Amino acid sequence: MKATLSITLLAAVLVTSIGCSKTYPPPDTPQQAVENMTQALLDDDLKGYMACFEGATAELMAAKATFRFMRACIKFREKMIKEHGQEAWDAFQSVQGGGVTLKLPVPYSAKAYPIWPRGKTAAVCQLPYRTVAVRLTRTDDLWLVQAKGYTMQGFSALRSTALVINMTSIINDATRQLGRDKMTPAEIDEAMGAAFFYALLNG
Repeated sequence: MKATLSITLLAAVLVTSIGCSKTYPPPDTPQQAVENMTQALLDDDLKGYMACFEGATAELMAAKATFRFMRACIKFREKMIKEHGQEAWDAFQSVQGGGVTLKLPVPYSAKAYPIWPRGKTAAVCQLPYRTVAVRLTRTDDLWLVQAKGYTMQGFSALRSTALVINMTSIINDATRQLGRDKMTPAEIDEAMGAAFFYALLNG
């Protein structure tokens, strides 16, 4: 009963009105599949993003939570630059004291990303904004990203989703604080690092 309730609550958090998706080219190559996924993320197109994945329901929930986390990271970066300038963002990215370095997608073609074929129906891609390689498979001549790879290592898909939702909340809170508190990039990094560590410890 408890597990069922947890899944229901997580689903309620993740379900939103996502509207119409933009049109992307058919993912007939691994490169195109990754390009579509990255472009949908940059476009804030959740429906288009999720169309790039396949996997079990819990795994897809983890991928959807990751989309919202990455969008929160993008908004944090935009607010940081707006309030403190590009130099402050660069300093934040280089700070290691808090153990946080947000890996954001870069706005250029995914065709530049390295793709390693694994036979005729599988491939692996290393994205600059992910530490774990993305795995793709071909089904009916179309390539899809495996949502299983969006579950955090060492966690079930359900726990991973809950943890990412928590981390997204931390990012959103930090974004709201930008411009209010005169914290240095190092102080912001340290505070977020501590919050992330606590979330992982209690996840």
